[in-house]
Amino acid sequence: MKQATMDGAMVETANCEWCGRVFKRKATGRIAVFCSTACRMKAYRNRKRKAVFEARRPVLKSMSDVLTDVDELLAMDYETGFTSL
Repeated sequence: MKQATMDGAMVETANCEWCGRVFKRKATGRIAVFCSTACRMKAYRNRKRKAVFEARRPVLKSMSDVLTDVDELLAMDYETGFTSL
């Protein structure tokens, strides 16, 4: 977004991706998406925390998938003549 200052100059502004605060972007360099180093670090830690949580979360199958797996195992046992009892 561009906003006019008191002297009429146009200033590039943006909303922080972490906190939503409006801040002035610098005229040169990489385009800023966070208003401060603190917000950038909070966003980084949050992304890492989510990645760890997703990696540790068990993969749950639906009941139909489990029954299909059981049917396939029973069919393999029947074909090979293996009995579990």
